[in-house]
Amino acid sequence: MRILLTGATGFIGNHILNTLDKNTTTLVIRDLEAEKKFTEAGWKTTSFKIFPRETDVVIHAAGTAGGTLEECISGNVLSTLDVLDSIKASSIPHLIYLSGAAIYGNVSEPAKESDLVSPMTPYGTSKLAAERIIERAIHNNIIESATIFRCNNIYGAGSDHGMMSYFIKDAIANLAINVDGDGSQIREPIFIDDVVSIIKKAVDLKKPGLHIYNVSGSEAKTLVEIGACLSQALEKNVHVQLSGKPGGLPHTLRLDISKSARELDWKPTTLLHEGIQKTIIS
Repeated sequence: MRILLTGATGFIGNHILNTLDKNTTTLVIRDLEAEKKFTEAGWKTTSFKIFPRETDVVIHAAGTAGGTLEECISGNVLSTLDVLDSIKASSIPHLIYLSGAAIYGNVSEPAKESDLVSPMTPYGTSKLAAERIIERAIHNNIIESATIFRCNNIYGAGSDHGMMSYFIKDAIANLAINVDGDGSQIREPIFIDDVVSIIKKAVDLKKPGLHIYNVSGSEAKTLVEIGACLSQALEKNVHVQLSGKPGGLPHTLRLDISKSARELDWKPTTLLHEGIQKTIIS
């Protein structure tokens, strides 16, 4: 299986990279210094404009995790258009794309892939736009198949953004975890190794058409309970400081992962306190 990976210099892409074979993988690199580093390490590299024609599947892990609407459009929408242009030029049949749970907005019950989506942030809006572009590419026969993973609050070694990254860094520094609202907001953080495991399963998935899967953690926790997991993992008291400000939306973000379990034989295996411990010692 010949794989092309975008986003190898980023948090998620770097973890995917660590599971791939140099002999069958090409990395899409924008930065010249990073390209030199990977080339010296024995990796094959290329640009966003030229994808090797012998590629079987593109794993599109490049993107922007937050910021202004303009930044999210550039990092998530325009980069996806670039990838699809190169896929079309090289007649590559399969695409794996990492989307986000933020496209759902506020949900009272675990969201299913078939549910209506209503993003509440620039990031969520840009990820949804990228999904629609990929869906159109399938319709126009630019690619044979695409697998989209809607990932929920990914954390792990090397992450420098997102709720869990900020919480872990503050806890290690003996700072309080600052939380808006009353701390009852519910999240399902997922450890990076569990995300990589489902991506690896999708590499060999060659069903024609568009396939969307939710990817979420094994435990739903309130923000106060996440503070308790940090205390358990660090073996010290981690104080959760409630700001008194209105809690941010969405209040609840949980995903139904039964389709991933049924069709891909996948489920997350890392408990939250275990993932935090692995993040700290890495």
